[in-house]
Amino acid sequence: MADQVKTGAITVEEVEALNAKGITREIVDGKWVMPDEETRMAGKQHGAIAAKLNYFLVAYVMENPVGTVYADNTSYVLESDAHGVELIRVPDVSFVRTERIDRENPNSSHYLAPDIAIEVISPSETGTEIRRKLKDYLRTGTRQVWQVYPDTKEIMVWLADGTVNTYEIGQTIPGGELLPGFELDVTRIFE
Repeated sequence: MADQVKTGAITVEEVEALNAKGITREIVDGKWVMPDEETRMAGKQHGAIAAKLNYFLVAYVMENPVGTVYADNTSYVLESDAHGVELIRVPDVSFVRTERIDRENPNSSHYLAPDIAIEVISPSETGTEIRRKLKDYLRTGTRQVWQVYPDTKEIMVWLADGTVNTYEIGQTIPGGELLPGFELDVTRIFE
């Protein structure tokens, strides 16, 4: 018997059923993004950088309870309607301010854009993919997108108005209004 191929829109119920099994996938233009064998798993450097970013942000919110930091595999439904889900992104690290978090459904996806989305850029990602993610986040309400480039040891912080600041070894990323008093020494991320 041949495998059945589902056609039509991806429903919220299908997304939530996968989440319940611990499976997260991005959806772009209403289609599942299926990673190929080369991009399926992040390398050691990618994982170590994401873990450090997560650590410093979690340490900050433990002392300053302004929101919640989420690790990878946390999905954000950025576009959906009665016909189905059009766009889900899964950042490597993310942050959502306390007042925006839906506390009634702790096991579901977020149905909002994160306040901060952090993407550790992998060598296999194309410029088109990187730019598309950036635009998706900013267009749907993310206030800061951090693009972390391990090879050049830079972190580009894009703001909602489209401005960008690039931080290198020896520089500090300020928390601004989202993370008052937070400062991140870029050197600590890449050491």
